Amino acid sequence: MRSCRAVRSRLGSAGLSLLLLSGGVLEAQARADSTIVGRWVGSGQIAVDWTRARTLDLDLRIHSDGQVTGMIGDATLIDGRIRRNGGWFPRLMHIGTEWTVSGLLLGAIVAEEGIQRDRVTVGLNQRGGGLVGGLTTSGRLAGGASSMSFAVGKLRLTRQAPQDTEPPETESLGASGVSDGLRISLQPPTTRADSSTWCRWDPRRTRSRTRGR
Repeated sequence: MRSCRAVRSRLGSAGLSLLLLSGGVLEAQARADSTIVGRWVGSGQIAVDWTRARTLDLDLRIHSDGQVTGMIGDATLIDGRIRRNGGWFPRLMHIGTEWTVSGLLLGAIVAEEGIQRDRVTVGLNQRGGGLVGGLTTSGRLAGGASSMSFAVGKLRLTRQAPQDTEPPETESLGASGVSDGLRISLQPPTTRADSSTWCRWDPRRTRSRTRGR
């Protein structure tokens, strides 16, 4: 009897230690690590049979603080977060996916067909420098396009080069086709003296064309 109680006590202590350890791991993994931070672009195969579209594009930006922004099909991802699933044991046993992205959807996920859902969950694994997985949305188990959960499988995302994560700076052209040596302030002039510099040529970029006029 005493030996049974001792075993139970030890198991209870071990279970509590594992629970506390796993909690600490999950808290530490709330932030995305450098291996997954960046912009990821790709597509997957639509798994439901009630859409004319058969593939869905994704464009996700995973930030170091765990936030995720981007597009799921034609919908904008809102309040997106990424977390690493479980601890070392589930990953060792290949239970579930390594990462889960979840958030709200703004707009139709397939705009041409008017398919709109409120929430999305994306399961991802890191494979060969890319991400693979699938996604599901909020919805019912049945009901078709009007209410059924939308699913995508065989999702493959590739990481974009760092210079592609932000739109490049481009020079705009004015009505006359002149490059944007003309710098325009977005703040209206507050004094008469300021009005002379509100719209002016930047001498560092081009010579003023107003001389001699």
